[in-house]
Amino acid sequence: MRPPVRVRPCLIRSRITPALAWLFAIALAGCASDAHYPLNHPLTPASAMLQPAPEPSAMSPASDSLLVILAFSGGGTRAAALAYGVLETLAAHQIAWEGHQRRLLDEVDMISAVSGGSFTAAYYGLRGEATFAEFEHAFLKRDVESEIKDELLKAGNLSRMTSPYFGRSDILAEHYDRILFRGATLGDLQRRSGPSIVINATRMTRGTPFPFTPRQFEAIGSSPDSVKVARAVAASAAVPVLLSPIMLRDYRDTSCASLPSPGEGIPGSGDGDGDGDDHGCYIHLLDGGLNDNLGLGVLLERAKEGHDAARVLREAGYPSTRRIVVIHADASASLDRRWEGSARIPPPSAVLEASTSIPLLNTNLSTLERMAAIAGQWREQGLDVSLIEVNLDALPDSTRRDHLRTLPTSMNLPAGDVDNLRRAARDLLEIHPEFRRLTGLP
Repeated sequence: MRPPVRVRPCLIRSRITPALAWLFAIALAGCASDAHYPLNHPLTPASAMLQPAPEPSAMSPASDSLLVILAFSGGGTRAAALAYGVLETLAAHQIAWEGHQRRLLDEVDMISAVSGGSFTAAYYGLRGEATFAEFEHAFLKRDVESEIKDELLKAGNLSRMTSPYFGRSDILAEHYDRILFRGATLGDLQRRSGPSIVINATRMTRGTPFPFTPRQFEAIGSSPDSVKVARAVAASAAVPVLLSPIMLRDYRDTSCASLPSPGEGIPGSGDGDGDGDDHGCYIHLLDGGLNDNLGLGVLLERAKEGHDAARVLREAGYPSTRRIVVIHADASASLDRRWEGSARIPPPSAVLEASTSIPLLNTNLSTLERMAAIAGQWREQGLDVSLIEVNLDALPDSTRRDHLRTLPTSMNLPAGDVDNLRRAARDLLEIHPEFRRLTGLP
């Protein structure tokens, strides 16, 4: 007699549960949830008293005459790890400036970040030195990707997503808040001592950047204290189609209702931030990389080509600046050149990856060219300007370079790859001539 076939129930469960969850969601679709995203609040006289001063928003102990700006690109955990490696390296190096010896990290005035890089920037902005004891375990070496998938498949969340006012990014924002940001608001982030943190997203209906800054919230008549840091980060990392936009209310138009009824607020209804309308009621935010994947856009906006450097710095709150250092960590996706050695026709997946990467890489190149042009103009006006790029393409070891360049831009990487990215950031900085000049390395 043949022994009975033993079936592992955990395997059945892992295969069936997601399917059942989606069937459950379909069943719920006929009975839409009334869940909706948390709405940002208008700026009132009381909340205005809590608002930070105009940018730079944070009270930084950095020297007035030295302006150090960091820019962290998008690229999932790969970008977050590279950005973290930059912070570690700056903490390990001293700089002599105006007769004082200080850590280079303590001279940082601003961090501008996009998508994956915004996790590192926001966490450091909130936690400061504690970042170096906490962030690896809290995010970098954690399988956030699997956690996100589990959250999206929970029956309660599937039910909430049947509402037209609640999306996938709202669930992710809640998860990021639980594991990283612990209820902190943008107001909390802006009031903390240390560098000014700028998280960048893109307005879906206009294609323009949306930096989460006090100036931007003043422009939409809203209080930063009513928006959690987690929602800003979720907006900055809201990959189109896969994730939903993060919504904000624009309070400049007082005729808007608090929330539109189903079917309202769509193109042609006169609602929303649509084309040809200077004042829309709602702002739809997607991945900041759609507009600027390097995190340098906010700097370019403030430093228009041809503008007088002294005036730009004075208006930005840095009137005494004599030297500017911009360090940008670029973990953007690279084109897969391995196909050049194959006679086979690339599959649709490879073509799709290239189709999404090529426009992004071309935009990055244009951004870097504009940044270099501005730096050249400001040097002619007497400023000492250093642009230091931390790019995996510059690694001298081809085996190491090719491995790190082809890591996925997911929210989960092996611990060894995270450590390799951190070391790569250190090595790239320490071989860069401008970094060596800045820190006095031989």
